[in-house]
Amino acid sequence: MLETRELPIELLVYDTDEDGELYTEVRCGQRDEAEALSFTAAISARDQDATTDAVRAST
Repeated sequence: MLETRELPIELLVYDTDEDGELYTEVRCGQRDEAEALSFTAAISARDQDATTDAVRAST
């Protein structure tokens, strides 16, 4: 499952790796508290598992 969040960009970092390849690092702010986000992620994962188990049981 893919989740999309819109967060403000706090910093853009342009750099190169050890092979000379250019990359951009985007650092975003975190409006929600980490504990609330992890709790939401855990609930979502368990919900997905329960849905998968229900589908398997019905087939």
